[in-house]
Amino acid sequence: MSSERNAVRILFSVLAIFVCSCVSQNVLFPPWPSTYNLGKSITVQHSYSLNQWPSDATTAADAKYGLVVIDWSMDVLDNSTSQEQKMEQYGAKLKALGGPFTRVFEYRNTELGLSTFQTQRSVMYDPKFSWLWLKCGGKVCNSPALNGHQDQYFWDYRNQSTQEYFVKTVVGEIQGKSSVDGIWFDDRGGLGDEHPEVLKYFTADEIKACRAATTVTLSATMPFLHSIGKFNYFSFESVTAPQRSTCEAAVKQAIDVASKYPFIMFSWNVQQDLAQQLAGFLLSREQYAYFGTAWAVGPYWFPEFDQDYGEPVGPASETATGVFSRKWTKATVQLNCNTWEASFSFNA
Repeated sequence: MSSERNAVRILFSVLAIFVCSCVSQNVLFPPWPSTYNLGKSITVQHSYSLNQWPSDATTAADAKYGLVVIDWSMDVLDNSTSQEQKMEQYGAKLKALGGPFTRVFEYRNTELGLSTFQTQRSVMYDPKFSWLWLKCGGKVCNSPALNGHQDQYFWDYRNQSTQEYFVKTVVGEIQGKSSVDGIWFDDRGGLGDEHPEVLKYFTADEIKACRAATTVTLSATMPFLHSIGKFNYFSFESVTAPQRSTCEAAVKQAIDVASKYPFIMFSWNVQQDLAQQLAGFLLSREQYAYFGTAWAVGPYWFPEFDQDYGEPVGPASETATGVFSRKWTKATVQLNCNTWEASFSFNA
């Protein structure tokens, strides 16, 4: 075994220790300045055209958000440039337009190696790297997409060297990129998450082992990304926006979670009750918080996102059963769960 491979494995051992200590101390904060600006606390993630660069209008719309996830689909049919390079270039445009509080995350697939990404293509067709991939009937498992334009191999994370390659190379590719702040991971469940057609080639125990190894690999990405000044999108603590039937319990839970984990992703439903869901966010949020959705929604923008609430004066309080209020420096936010009414009273 090479000295380089030994060094990488030592790094993984250190990272494993780092995970335990950081989780217990809650120190894996996002490595960028926080903001209470609401517009820069909204996330967006959507599909792009397969055969062209985002238009100026799309770019300007994306740049308004605080956190943008660049999807794999962006101009993917153009083979002249890798998806990693396209994402880096688009991220630079978004940051130039959006300002210092614009965060950009790149897409990576956890289940699949995609041939349109250089870090994956470079090892997909070389027999020397066949150990990276699962085998279906004696051949590398492949689920081609886009009419054969994109090969999609399946990672074999049971092999520790595959785990190391994914973390250090596929994820680590963003190291040093000033236009990229982190990674958004797709198909995090591992084998069969989105492509169940390959499961017939594996026993139940093999599937279980593959999925367990995927979890181990994803866990290693969190401290690794933090060590290079980046962030894992799924390091945010997830909070669900209140709905009418769950309002009181949901608000209390959000306030409790946000008090313990100041970096939260507040998941909301774009289709309904914006005012009530936004009130729930403003009642609970702390310094690192985003009002966003989990997958391929947007772009969208509402006038409420342009309002300036200032900064919270203190935590929210329950002024009566099921009625929550919080003072900000420029407004007072209230949500009445009994009547399902939200109010935003701005200072004169």
